[in-house]
Amino acid sequence: MQLLYHNIPVDNGDCHFIRLIDGEDQYVIMADCGSFNNPVQAYIESECRKHIDILVVTHIDDDHIKGVITMLNKYKDDDAFQIDRIWFNSYQSTGTEETRKLTHGETEVILRLKSDLKHKLKPYTGEISTNQSMTLAETILSVPKYEKAWNLRAITTSTPVQRLGRWGKISFVSPSPERLKDLMKDYAKWIYEHLYRKLGANEKYEGSENIFEILVRYADVNKHILSEGQVSAAETLTEYLLREKSKPSRLDDSPTNGSSIAFVWKKGRHRILMLGDAWADEVTRGLLKAFSKGRYPLLFDFVKVSHHASAANTTSTLLDHIESMDWFISGYTNSKKEHLKTVSRIILQPFISNRVNMRNLHFNCKTDDYKTLSEADEALKNSLHFSTDNQTDYEI
Repeated sequence: MQLLYHNIPVDNGDCHFIRLIDGEDQYVIMADCGSFNNPVQAYIESECRKHIDILVVTHIDDDHIKGVITMLNKYKDDDAFQIDRIWFNSYQSTGTEETRKLTHGETEVILRLKSDLKHKLKPYTGEISTNQSMTLAETILSVPKYEKAWNLRAITTSTPVQRLGRWGKISFVSPSPERLKDLMKDYAKWIYEHLYRKLGANEKYEGSENIFEILVRYADVNKHILSEGQVSAAETLTEYLLREKSKPSRLDDSPTNGSSIAFVWKKGRHRILMLGDAWADEVTRGLLKAFSKGRYPLLFDFVKVSHHASAANTTSTLLDHIESMDWFISGYTNSKKEHLKTVSRIILQPFISNRVNMRNLHFNCKTDDYKTLSEADEALKNSLHFSTDNQTDYEI
């Protein structure tokens, strides 16, 4: 059996494919899609044969879902295109709430927020089509074959291990049930801020999945992004890496990233870690829960680094619990030198496993930080035991 991983560049976003191949049979796991560009379409139609066994939408963030919305709309009338399962955390209903309709005034507010959201995203995503202006929830629920594939039950660290038969198994290491509950509390707060109404514990709006997604995306796109430090002209790259590794960093406090799905695929002695945009402390706790009898640090064939290698999502504590020779970084960050800050933590982490003596950093975008690292002196790379490239594929 083969595992083929493909990390497709989609600007500042994620789009990952894991293809498990056994003879003529294959099992396809797709995680996120920030932009449904030509390479993504070609890969789905040729390599995936228009069949996705599991579509994982890690969290509600446009650089992870915008391409998913476009893809689902493109193939909604194509009988050859099939998705067996969709994992996507949306509004969590208890099933016992009393449903109430939005008033005319409340509907106008939601439509205004949706329009405002579209215009705020336009400078980063270009023209937005009618299909793209739909939420992912309403896109799924409007097409029977997608609605059938979507299990509305929450994906958390309490979700049982998903056994895929001969294709291995998947364990979830983020988010925790508590984190999703916190996001629901944030939703209630945003309802009050925008609609001036306190929802009772036993009531919900009709179309809650759609309203929830609009408010979560609106809150996220309005969140201020802090910038990080830069390499000064007077210091060497080595000095910068050492300084950044020792300097404390703010932790990610984005509600959407905190609810991001992160998972481990495992078969036999092989393991891969897909981190989405998950919080480092959520993942650390999730690993300890899912692999309570594991020997730490857990060794992975490769790690997809969280949140485009933002330093706010890769802490030394997390790195104490995971190890790999291969680290994949997708997209780019909004903060200067974020990659260098994160890379400093990865490559300066002490080697513990005798199976790892090198750390290979695979960027799917040629960012300024990538150029700085790739142009580093070979003697420095050898002394710190790291390499950099634009490799977007991996095979087990």
